[in-house]
Amino acid sequence: IVPTRTIQGEGFRIENLVVAGRGGLPITANLYLPDPPGEAMPGILICNSHHNPKTQGELQDMGMTWARSGAMVLVMENLGHGERRQQPFGGREDYHWRYNLGIQLHLVGESLVGWMVADLRRGLDVLLARPEIDVARIILIGAVAGGGDPAAIATALDGRVSCSIPFNFGCGTIGQPTTPGAEAAYNFASFADWESTRCLRLSGRDGFFPWVIVAAGAPRRLIFAKEFAFDPAKDPAY
Repeated sequence: IVPTRTIQGEGFRIENLVVAGRGGLPITANLYLPDPPGEAMPGILICNSHHNPKTQGELQDMGMTWARSGAMVLVMENLGHGERRQQPFGGREDYHWRYNLGIQLHLVGESLVGWMVADLRRGLDVLLARPEIDVARIILIGAVAGGGDPAAIATALDGRVSCSIPFNFGCGTIGQPTTPGAEAAYNFASFADWESTRCLRLSGRDGFFPWVIVAAGAPRRLIFAKEFAFDPAKDPAY
């Protein structure tokens, strides 16, 4: 874990970090800390969405706000995003190039979501290595949209997460029937997609539907979050 810079704010500070990930591949991240620091602080790990990396406005807002409130917040960048960009065009092309990365990793028997999950678990290592962290209060948030998928899988695999918020993951597709009795026609397996992180291999055949992956975090705490029109009473997955 190598700190490259510290930025001082009002009631918080930011440590820019480079962390050795899987195979030694660098992971870039921002660690938001209360200033002055507290004791037994809760930790919040945020997985960026497919929209933008750690520079996204609401990710910075969450980091600063919760650090001022006494939490330690780690905002990481997924493989292929931000400073870990694998393409020369910038902007939203990070999102589109997930397709290319997914194909490249598939050719060698790996998966993009598997690498993202490994990075998130490394992020948990970073938080839990801090002596001032409260190991019993660790939240993993998957930002909307596209961050919830790896966040849910990481929670299912790693018992160090005490609460997960896998935004936009666990439910079916937008526009599906949600009227009473529609459960028989509901697509619990979600949909095929060019983005491999949203179309998990063999999950339909083997019964690992998105809602099953989310539920695998039980009995730990869960906040089920979804954008657009969400009526829990009419959502069979919920």
